[in-house]
Amino acid sequence: MTASDSPQAQWREDWGVPVREAALDPERRIVDPHHHFWTWRAASAMAPAGAYLAGDLRDDLRGGHNVVATVAIECGAAYRHELGPDLASVGETAFFAKEARRLAEIDPSFRAAGIVAHVDLRSGEDVRRRLAAHREAGGGLLRGVRQMAGYDPDAPINISPVKGDLYADPGFRAGARAAAAEGMVVDVWHYHSQGEAFAALVRACPEVTFVVDHYGTPLGAGAYANREQEIFGVWAQGIDLLAAHPNVLFKLGGFALSMTGADFQLRAEQPTSEQVAARAKPYFDHVLNAAGPGRCMFESNFPIEKPCVSYTVLWNAFKRLSSGLSEGEADDLFFKVANDAYRLELT
Repeated sequence: MTASDSPQAQWREDWGVPVREAALDPERRIVDPHHHFWTWRAASAMAPAGAYLAGDLRDDLRGGHNVVATVAIECGAAYRHELGPDLASVGETAFFAKEARRLAEIDPSFRAAGIVAHVDLRSGEDVRRRLAAHREAGGGLLRGVRQMAGYDPDAPINISPVKGDLYADPGFRAGARAAAAEGMVVDVWHYHSQGEAFAALVRACPEVTFVVDHYGTPLGAGAYANREQEIFGVWAQGIDLLAAHPNVLFKLGGFALSMTGADFQLRAEQPTSEQVAARAKPYFDHVLNAAGPGRCMFESNFPIEKPCVSYTVLWNAFKRLSSGLSEGEADDLFFKVANDAYRLELT
């Protein structure tokens, strides 16, 4: 994938400022369970250039939707490498906690209410020691851990620390169990081709609550370009395998990532919420039918999605997708599942 079609390339100047649609159903309460903070960084295939801090999140949250709380997810920011490879990511957790405090000072109507930290789960029982350091750094906000596992030999981007099946590593499985024993949710990010490998992990660790990020990410770029129907079938089989296990939850977001074949950033005009919803609908429908709304949550994945779609438009798209559901089912997707999974204790 080139920089020009990367999902995280810069906002197109010819588009002007991001579209500001009026927020649909503005009173609906929302927990955004997946966003990132980072200090200034150069543009890459994984992130736009610049910083994304408390003030930037606050500006996006002010688009008219009733977002009451968010969860910050690890992204390799602000590591303290002097702490050594096992604890360097504690620096990121401390940075997230600082930004959460800043957000409360800037605008107390929003809360960065949880943190999912990076811990190398291959360390097995040593995960407990590492989590103790993250708890101290997180100021009471630590709710989960994540180690990204996305690997496919034909993927445009690989994010796993190993080439192959990270989920089969005995240390990883022991680490996931240790994290669960410490009260942590385990977030995972992998690709559509890894459904069976992840299902094997889930079967081996029934005591762990896993959250699948970005709807299992069906690839649609590079070697997978122009193969959407074929890839959808493989992806759907993986979702069905996972939905059979009640300890697996799903985040519905990441639909604008160009690694999935989305072309929003290549279009002549900014996408509308109708267009984003139309792109997401087949995937949304399948996950919802397989797992049910009581195990699914919408996510923004900001600012990764920001070069392609505005925050307000994105949540409007989610509201369009859920328009046929009952009030209770919609509340599951927008609030309750995330609130319960990450133990945010919001009322």
